[in-house]
Amino acid sequence: QIFWDLDGTLTDQAVDPQHGAYATPYWRFNDVPGCQRQGVLGDNGLFCLGSDSLSVRRLQIDEVEPRELDFKELHLRGGRQRDTTHSDGILMRHEEFFGWAIPVVTHRWVESGFFGSLTDWRKMKLRYSEVGYVSRS
Repeated sequence: QIFWDLDGTLTDQAVDPQHGAYATPYWRFNDVPGCQRQGVLGDNGLFCLGSDSLSVRRLQIDEVEPRELDFKELHLRGGRQRDTTHSDGILMRHEEFFGWAIPVVTHRWVESGFFGSLTDWRKMKLRYSEVGYVSRS
């Protein structure tokens, strides 16, 4: 889930009307400058102030080969996270599509892998949501 707050009423932040702010569930790999982890009032999520170099988009990974990776937990690291032994695990989805969907902060690196598996991708399809799919109405 990614909520685009155009006027600051959801995130209770002063926002640039051109960029707004974003509210999304907290993942350590998205913990970057410009984003703040929220407490109970923010549903323990992440609020990010939008800018020319920061927005939050949905990254979808599907049509993966080899098939041995089906239903494996995808682990991601990035942001301020420097601990190489801990990562966020994303479960595979199999209802809407057959793969993983992840909210990611743009213009940042994210390292991925599969915990407990030496198998890596040979092929995958990446789909990245774009501003054109979002309505300001």
